[in-house]
Amino acid sequence: MRISTSEVAVLALVASALTATAQIAISHTDMAGPGFAFTSHQVLWGVEFDVGSAGANGEWAFGDYEWEASVLTHVVSPESTPFAESFPTATRAIGTIDDNSFSFEEVNQDVCLMLGTASESFVQLFDDPVLVMSLPVTYQSTWTSILSTSQELEPGMVMMMIDSGTVLVDGWGVVSTPFGEFDVLRFFTHHFTATYLNGELITELQFLSYAWVNQDGIAVVNVDSDFDVVDPNFDFGTIEMNEFAYPVSPGPTFMPKAFVVGPNYPNPFNATTMLPVDVTRTGSVTLAVYDETGRLVSTRTMVLPAGRHDLAIDGDRWATGNYFARVTGAGQSEARRMLLLK
Repeated sequence: MRISTSEVAVLALVASALTATAQIAISHTDMAGPGFAFTSHQVLWGVEFDVGSAGANGEWAFGDYEWEASVLTHVVSPESTPFAESFPTATRAIGTIDDNSFSFEEVNQDVCLMLGTASESFVQLFDDPVLVMSLPVTYQSTWTSILSTSQELEPGMVMMMIDSGTVLVDGWGVVSTPFGEFDVLRFFTHHFTATYLNGELITELQFLSYAWVNQDGIAVVNVDSDFDVVDPNFDFGTIEMNEFAYPVSPGPTFMPKAFVVGPNYPNPFNATTMLPVDVTRTGSVTLAVYDETGRLVSTRTMVLPAGRHDLAIDGDRWATGNYFARVTGAGQSEARRMLLLK
């Protein structure tokens, strides 16, 4: 049987579609569990960005920013925290281990619910759990989350705050960040906040947000508009990126047998270079760079899963000369000499 030219063209289009990015869905078995860790980088005072368009097989891109805050976040078992008895139905706790500050969630087949928050100074159980996601999440899923809290400021004076958000999964595709490319669903949320004093409305605000959420249920990128912005194409606000969500198409897994820091490439470099590091088990790793006088010029700490990683080093603001990169992790440390030429 002969295939016509038009049929060949159709088959080529089908093949192209089959190799395109797959649409993901997020189920309760996909949600990040104990042992998952990521670093949240935040700009809290407002920057410009491009939220792109809704729809299928989308592509979104975000560059790097001058981060104002970076927080190492862990997903742990509720039983490993001091607050487990207060949240008996919680299946995971998300927060910072150093200061014992967590939010507690229950994930089951149908929903992900936030039950409350806790730290060394307070424990707050919500009267009604907050719906984080209605599971499974797919393209065009929608749900509404409501959080109501009240506080007696003094006898006879009660303040109540109600935060609600209507969520629509309005797109799917790939988002690119300085930390990689990720298969995502895009969540569009219209937020409303109202404050009441003794039942009388005193303030009412609204804002919009987008979140590009990966298969683990982690927002790779999240942006919020300013208050009272209702244009879904807003291009200014706060932004947060998570560094260690899993990238799309990771390829074959390489499991190193020893902690090794390889030579940077390129070397000499101008003005960026990559430093290969083999990590034998998931843990905290610190990259510190010193100039030839021994002065520390850059440092950052991250959680890396076991495997091979290329750590980016940016020397754009440094002078020409010799530098030494020292990587420390799992009780081991190695250094590499690098030459910056401008």
